[in-house]
Amino acid sequence: MADVKALIAGCVARESGGPDPAARARMVAMMKAGLRALDMNS
Repeated sequence: MADVKALIAGCVARESGGPDPAARARMVAMMKAGLRALDMNS
């Protein structure tokens, strides 16, 4: 869960640096993978 929180915090911090759609898409993909992994482990 801490990894997912860190990814979300990174995504929010990245938004303040200016738009980068490719970077945002990569972060969202990582968050989705992390959430799926958490769901499979519960």
